[in-house]
Parts: sequence; C-alpha cells; structure tokens
Amino acid sequence: MPATPAPRRDRHRDQTTRSRDPATPQRGHGVNWHPGPLKYWLELNDSGTWGEDPVGTDDTAVVRSTDINLDGSWNIDDVARRSLHPGEKIAKRLSRGDLVVVKSSGSADHLGKTAIVGSDVEALEACFSNFVQRLRPCGQADPRYVWYLLNSKKAASELQLLGTTATGLRNLNGGIIGSVTFPGPRLAEQRAIADFLDAETARIDALIASKERLASALAARSQAITDRSMVPRQLGGVADDGRDEWPVIKLKHIATYYTDGDWIETPYITDDGIRLIQTGNIGPGRFKDQGFRFISEPTFQELRCTEVFPGDVLISRLAGTLGQACVAPDLGTRMITAVDVVILRPTSWVDPEFLVMYLSTSRHLGVAELNARGTTMLRLSRSQVGDMHAPLPPVDIQRQAVWRVHRSLDAVNRVLDKLSSQLGLLRERRQALITSAVSGELEGSGVAA
Repeated sequence: MPATPAPRRDRHRDQTTRSRDPATPQRGHGVNWHPGPLKYWLELNDSGTWGEDPVGTDDTAVVRSTDINLDGSWNIDDVARRSLHPGEKIAKRLSRGDLVVVKSSGSADHLGKTAIVGSDVEALEACFSNFVQRLRPCGQADPRYVWYLLNSKKAASELQLLGTTATGLRNLNGGIIGSVTFPGPRLAEQRAIADFLDAETARIDALIASKERLASALAARSQAITDRSMVPRQLGGVADDGRDEWPVIKLKHIATYYTDGDWIETPYITDDGIRLIQTGNIGPGRFKDQGFRFISEPTFQELRCTEVFPGDVLISRLAGTLGQACVAPDLGTRMITAVDVVILRPTSWVDPEFLVMYLSTSRHLGVAELNARGTTMLRLSRSQVGDMHAPLPPVDIQRQAVWRVHRSLDAVNRVLDKLSSQLGLLRERRQALITSAVSGELEGSGVAA
C-alpha cells in the first residue's frame, strides 16, 4: 500500500502563527532605515556656560560632567550653583528630553557619556556647563532613542575615532557629536525600540542592583575583618589586644627609599616598552591590572625616570584612590609610576603585605581623607603621606597577622570575585542589547531570562 504523502506546508499560515510580537525590535529592522549624521535630527546642539561665582541669592543650578554617571544616569546630589545673567538662564535652561553629553573630562572613559533630562533635573531649572554639550532632538527623533544611541558601543566607537587628534588627545565638540551616525529608523520604530530597551534594561539594572547590594555587604564584612586585625590600640583598634603593644612609626621612617613617581605627558605614551603604573592601578590592597600605558627606553633616560621594582609599596596621593596602596607586582617588564604615587621601598623589618593591609584599613583611609587638600581635586603631598603612622610589630607577628586575615577573608573574597564576574557580564549584556537594538540588528526577543 503506498505511503500517504506528507501534507503540504501552508507558508502563510506558518508565518502567521510564528510571528513575533511586533512591539519587539527584530533582526533586520535596519534594512529600510535611512542613516545620516545625527545633526539632521537635532533642533539644538550648543555648548553651556559656567557664569560667575555664586552670590547667595538667585543663583542657578548648573550641571557638570561629574553629575553624569558612566551609564548615562544622573547624580544630582551635589549640583553646583552659579551666578548667571538673565539671558544665559533663558538660553541655557534645560528642558525635559534634552540630552547632555560630556565633551571634556580628565578620564577618557567619561567622554561622550550622555544623560537625558527628566522631571527631576527639569525641576531644578538647571542650566549646563561649558564642559558638556546640549542636544535637543527635533520632532522626528525620540529623545530616549537618541540617548540609548549615544550610550551605545556604536556611538562610543565613532566618537573615539572622530575625537582623537594627531597627538593622541581626545576632544569632543558639537561638530563631532553631530557627525555621529543616526541609523535613521522612523519615529514609530524609535519609540518601539526605546520602549523595549526601557523594559529590558530595567530588568538588568534590577539584577545589577541586587548583586551590588550583596557585594557591598560582603565588602563591609571584609573591611571589618581587616580593621579588627590590623589596627592596634595606639591607633584606636584592637589588633594587639591580649599581647605586647605594637609600636607605631611614621611611614617615612620604615623606608630605605621614599619618593614620588614621574610626570609623564601624553606625547610620551607608547603601546609597549616600560609599563606606566597610574593611580587607577592601585588598590585598595591590590594591584588592578588595567589602563595599559607604556613609555620607551629613550624617554625613560631623557626624563630620568624612577624605576619601580616588585615588592615596592605604591601609595596613591590623588582623589579617587586617595591613600590606597598595593605591592608592586612582577609584571615581567620594567615599571615606573605616575607623579601622584609615592614609591616606598620597605626596610627588611617590614613585611610589604602587612604594610599594605594596614594602609587598606578604614582608619588609615579616613586619616588620608582628612589630610587631603585641593580646590578642584583632593591630593596628599608626599610629606603628608610620610608623616602618617603605621603599626610595626616584629616581622613574625606581621606575617602571622597577614596569614590570619587571608584565612578569614578567603571565602568572602571568592564570593566577591564571583559577584564581580557576574556584574561584568550583566553590564556587557546590557551594553550589547542597547547597541544591537539601536543599530537594527537585534535578533529574537532580546535578553534571555
């Protein structure tokens, strides 16, 4: 008996039943888009103002680059107030839906970061400083879509290329920002993409916040263990309770060599050679292998740089990592360090790891913060660091203390490392989702559960 033929597939029916949610951006949406420079979708693209020092009455809130977080959110707990002329107040006042782009910053990572003005910033009746740029999308551009676009890897790559000068310096201006490619979806598609990203990024952000809370609690526990184990009675702690009192001595008196790092300007930076360790590489309590910068051997000789050796203790004098310390690692290459870092080469009766553990305590970091000075950026002088105190029990006691702290922190640090990895993956996932969606390359329904 002949086999029954398989039923013919109804392509139209299959396509209907398999169709995805039309509100979800699909891969290939960008096929019919009409890209062009962002400037053609902007009503305003202007720089801000800084005005005069505040007078105490009728001053105006002025948002700065420091009020914008790396993820494009606002941090408006400490907005500057300035005295502006009436005309400036009108011309530079921010409205809901405006975008504020960082065009000048001491950190390359912050260049191009973009925040969107919502009801909270609008309620401040705030203006914006001359280190940021205001963009006001026209009626054919959804502000949220443009905000996601400018915070995507796609835009970041373009801004890095367009804003890098021949000397390697990065600068942004209205012309460069306006040259970023706008992918060109229709307004309805922009809104659909923005709605989709609002929902998906909110879900990812909630996961990030949950893991950050756990990491913060574990970090506080870790800090408490270190404080209890490393701060002696003379310095307000309990580390030497029930035993001989630990002596206390100034840092400059426990060094065979004590100096600052070197002032290295951007034109001297190369892609390989002698490694330049910066304040961002330091601590607390560990070396952070990031920000790979180098100088050449001829530059080392020309500038008479000071070489850093494995086992040296490096102490940051600059805000952000103020007072933090780490032991210089063996990176398999010669090393120098930046001018805002103290190089302390301990005597034979100081265990470098013990010293760094003490320099990671709340007590030491609090003293560093109290002593720091500066109008625009807090700093410690080398002499201030040298006059700070540290405990100095016998070397065998130092090594026992280090061993006890490591044993106590081992499990905590394993969990913290796992959380750090998970947070990194979540942030990468968030960024990839944004970049795919605004580019019209999103496949499927977005982030998997």
